[in-house]
Amino acid sequence: MQFLKMANQIFDYRLSPNGFKVFCLLTSRKNILSTVVLSYQAIAERCGIDSKTARRAVDELMSKELIVKEHRYNILGYAKNKYTVKSLPGKWFKIEYKLLREKMPSSDFMVLCYIKNRMFEGLQEAFPSLTTIAKDTGISRSRVAVAIRFLREHTYLNRVKRRYKKTKAHRQNRYLFFRLQSKKKEARSAKRASFKKLIIKKSYHLFHMIERSAKNVKFFFYSRGSPEIPQQCLDPQGYTIKKE
Repeated sequence: MQFLKMANQIFDYRLSPNGFKVFCLLTSRKNILSTVVLSYQAIAERCGIDSKTARRAVDELMSKELIVKEHRYNILGYAKNKYTVKSLPGKWFKIEYKLLREKMPSSDFMVLCYIKNRMFEGLQEAFPSLTTIAKDTGISRSRVAVAIRFLREHTYLNRVKRRYKKTKAHRQNRYLFFRLQSKKKEARSAKRASFKKLIIKKSYHLFHMIERSAKNVKFFFYSRGSPEIPQQCLDPQGYTIKKE
């Protein structure tokens, strides 16, 4: 599955959810020169927001010095803006391209990316509390709870509640991330499963046919004796037809 490398320090810029999603989109579309050409309408459609919100998100990224906007013109007048995206150094985490194409609210997308950032390598599990998520993302605690509920209902995350053994008090929740598969892979895996079932069924019937035929042959030769072979088949040249 294709994914985007996003730096861990992106959460230090204290971006809004819309600004965070727009920055992820621009980072995923940039070329080797770290530039991308997109209109406000295209940004709004891909991020699930309106054009005015996309303009405010771009202005926020410019104020944080994460992108540089360049106005372009042609014969008809204004053309699509050109953006130079800043490459952030340091460690990074994965964001699947499929998540950017999903119709997900910006706050829920940012919460999901933060939980992915906090996951341990190889274990695919994280233990951040709602207060920690709200503090690091700048989203209110109640909105974080709504985002977790949305992600659970749409099978992006699995939450496991934990308690202390002695006091039975609540502990930090455990979050697991479900792997995303494309529709082609799901259809391919379903076809393979049905083909395996068909092979097993055919082999089962073939085995019983061979076993049944072997039993019949054994019963014919050993129970009823060997079959009588006509003399015409044994010696066709020396065989003479008797006239009655």
